[in-house]
Amino acid sequence: RTLYPAQDPNYLASRPSNTYETTSHTLRPCYEGAIVENRREGYGKGEFENAFFSYEGEWTAGRAHGQGKLALGDGGFYEGEFAKGEMTGSGMRQWPNGNQYIGEFLLGEFHGQGLHTFANGDRYEGGYTRNQRSGHGVLVRADGTRFQGQFEEHRLNGKGTYEGANGDVYEGNWCNGNKDGFGEFRFGNGDRYTGHWARDMRSGPGAFFHAQSGVGWECEWASDRPE
Repeated sequence: RTLYPAQDPNYLASRPSNTYETTSHTLRPCYEGAIVENRREGYGKGEFENAFFSYEGEWTAGRAHGQGKLALGDGGFYEGEFAKGEMTGSGMRQWPNGNQYIGEFLLGEFHGQGLHTFANGDRYEGGYTRNQRSGHGVLVRADGTRFQGQFEEHRLNGKGTYEGANGDVYEGNWCNGNKDGFGEFRFGNGDRYTGHWARDMRSGPGAFFHAQSGVGWECEWASDRPE
């Protein structure tokens, strides 16, 4: 087959094989694959004017559409579904540092349900809205700390649970990632606080139980201290 670099204005002219190719990657953009009615259609590989990106997979009407793989110059890649040239549908995004996301995408962003694992051992599984944790999800830190509940804009908002690596457990309301509203905190040593919180501190009416002495009391709290 004859080589037709993309810069040639006749590169889309009809050929007997209905394909063309270039092996010179110094000429960008370039494409190797099927052509229908002078547009990329079917399976092919394209390299773009921006050398950081290359795509191999299915094309429709000249754009990536269907299953494919977008390779990035830093060693990362996306592999999965495309729609009208955008990463939309189910797929996997891999980073060169070992971070990985498997789940749903919309226009190149995490959107829907997914599993995001990090090279440092952290992992989040749940809902996303435009790259931010949103809806029900579970975040587990590398040290064993666990957050489960409703997320909004990347942080717990609404009902949620915290489980610490030291045995501490909190169940209750959250606001912007802080304990806020009513909730119960059970300490790993057996102590327990049930009451109100504000900005991650005990604030307002609450009851405290001291496990070692077996003594409990109810009082007003401010800035995490009884009044």
